[in-house]
Amino acid sequence: MKTKSLNFRLIISFGVSICFFSAIIFMLSIKAFNSYYYEDIYRTLEENETIIRITDIDDFIKGKNRDIRKIEEKVWVKTNENVLIRKFKDGRSNITEQILLKVEDDIKKQEKDSKRYVMDVEDRQLFYVITKYKISRNDSKKKATDKKYSSIKTSEGSCYYKVSFKWKVEDDTLEKRLFIQICISFLLGIGMMFLVAFYLSRYLTRPLVELESYVGNISNRELNVPIKMSRDDEIGFLANSIEKMRKELLKYDEDQKFKLHAVSHELKTPIMVIKSYLDAIKRGLYPKGNLDASLEVIDEECNRLEKLVYNLLYMQRLDYLDSEIKNREKVNLKEIVQEVIKSYSLQLKQLDMQLNLDDVVIYSNYNQLKVIVENILDNQIRYAKTLIKISLKEDSEKIYLNFFNDGESIEKIEDIFKLFKKGKKGQSGIGLYIVKRILKIYDGKIYARNVENGVWFEIEIEKC
Repeated sequence: MKTKSLNFRLIISFGVSICFFSAIIFMLSIKAFNSYYYEDIYRTLEENETIIRITDIDDFIKGKNRDIRKIEEKVWVKTNENVLIRKFKDGRSNITEQILLKVEDDIKKQEKDSKRYVMDVEDRQLFYVITKYKISRNDSKKKATDKKYSSIKTSEGSCYYKVSFKWKVEDDTLEKRLFIQICISFLLGIGMMFLVAFYLSRYLTRPLVELESYVGNISNRELNVPIKMSRDDEIGFLANSIEKMRKELLKYDEDQKFKLHAVSHELKTPIMVIKSYLDAIKRGLYPKGNLDASLEVIDEECNRLEKLVYNLLYMQRLDYLDSEIKNREKVNLKEIVQEVIKSYSLQLKQLDMQLNLDDVVIYSNYNQLKVIVENILDNQIRYAKTLIKISLKEDSEKIYLNFFNDGESIEKIEDIFKLFKKGKKGQSGIGLYIVKRILKIYDGKIYARNVENGVWFEIEIEKC
């Protein structure tokens, strides 16, 4: 329902925007047309040359350069005494005396050589252009000898004003037809834009609706449904990212189920042993022959259970330590190895220890490094027959911590660092997994390799 509402809002918003801008374009088009129309009228009225020298008054008045279009022209002469004299006869004309008086008033006020005017006359517009022409010396002399113009005092510096008139066409059918055609064009354009907007909205929202359905499956923990969307645009990239997230969540969910199953199995064994021994002791029976030996088995299983719980809790903490390393400080790795060996002194009494340790200072977390050494050494003690070797070296780039035991070769060496993968004498299959996870935080690596008389575990840690 929300998606349909979004789709509708997209169409409405797009349509309103189209109508708004189309109205603006329409008004600008009308204004541009009117400007062009008026400009054409004025250009018709104007002469090509705004300032010319008059050499023959009669030719000028006859209108030798008169435009062939329907334009009415009249000429005034302005004397040095600022007197306007009409140089035309009052014949048949649409230019009334009132209009002429207004034009003469404009002539007196005009300072430019040419200027455009418009006048409203009884709901009709009259366009006219007043152009000023200067009188040359020759024309001035001719007027002085001509009896016809002897009463007009003109001299060089006097001016003629030619006024070209043109009425706005009364029949505006063509203009209305043009506006109607523009309206029809815009309506067709708006209709086509609506169709395009509808198609685009459907094109954009359809995959989003599909993605919403897929995300709904993920939120309902239905992680087995893959996202199938083959697109090369941003929506396709989003779908690929969501599909990648689905796979990661599915993997995480499967890992959690596997961990829960394995943990319940690992906890079940020591609990069953402890419970069975306690039940036997209550009935006065001693599975190991006497009370002390039976209690010792219970104590071992309790220690095993304690260590298992500790490792499980520590493993859970590692899920939150992958992205950051807390409480980093300078620590001497040699001292950590020696401290762990001392804590395992009882288990190491029957084994030969060979140490080759250099002083290596690393900027890291003390407790995490100690967990690495403890888990590796615990593994070596469990499988060694008579000998354990430990070496600690460094170069300019890496730190090398190696462990050797003379025990049996490992059959599936690639599986020993996987969670809950136990060897022949393994207890939980968590210790080496924790080692690898901690080293991953420090960009470190651990390798195991079989040699002729035992197994080497090699640790490499990048220097910070």
